[in-house]
Amino acid sequence: CERAGFRLCEAAELHRACGGPDGLLFTFGGTFDAAACNVRQTYSRPDNGEAGAAPTGHFPRCVSAEGAYDLTGNLWEWIRARPAYVGAGWRLIAEQHRDADLACGATIESRGDFESADVGFRCCRTP
Repeated sequence: CERAGFRLCEAAELHRACGGPDGLLFTFGGTFDAAACNVRQTYSRPDNGEAGAAPTGHFPRCVSAEGAYDLTGNLWEWIRARPAYVGAGWRLIAEQHRDADLACGATIESRGDFESADVGFRCCRTP
């Protein structure tokens, strides 16, 4: 992010982008819908049929009022200032796939050295 003139997003910035100005519980509304985004291994890769991360925009209802795709599901996203991530990923992991864990305001603490292809990041503008 820094090389591009940005920084990692704060949790509050991603929560706001996810829920929009109305503070929706999920990017797609106030009621959970497992088919709206890539959660609980919804997306199957066309090359081998296995579950995985979906291409951005694959789930047209998984866009927030702010215009951000995949803030519910697909990849967990690192946040600035502490080892934690938001957004919930596509992979089923016990105790991290309750509906409340998929909500826009959910933040999951993690080890600072955790690495996985299931975790990504977004860059935000420096104020």
